[in-house]
Order: sequence, then structure tokens, then C-alpha cells
Amino acid sequence: MNHQLMSGAATIRETPAGRFGTPEEVAAAVTFLAAPEASFITGACLNVDGGWSVSTTSS
Repeated sequence: MNHQLMSGAATIRETPAGRFGTPEEVAAAVTFLAAPEASFITGACLNVDGGWSVSTTSS
């Protein structure tokens, strides 16, 4: 996968959430995955990126 280096403003424009995530949002995802409620989740990728990975996928 070859991504061009983007400025912060360009990255925000490409992100459906319209902003960067916070450390607390990433920590919430990690906390969930470490909790018993996530015990049936295996081999999955959880992108905590405000939708950026979906919006930048080339077809």
C-alpha cells in the first residue's frame, strides 16, 4: 500500500469524522477489546480512524 504524505489539514478533509481522534477514543477501543464483552472477537482489525481508511480506499 503506497500512501502519499498528507498535511494535517488534508488528512482532516479526507476523514469523514472531520477531525483527528483523541487518545481517549483510542484507549476506549483498547479497553473494549481487553474486556470480557469482546471475548468472541478474533482475528479482526478495528480501525479507530474516524472513517479515514474507508474514505481513502481506491477502487
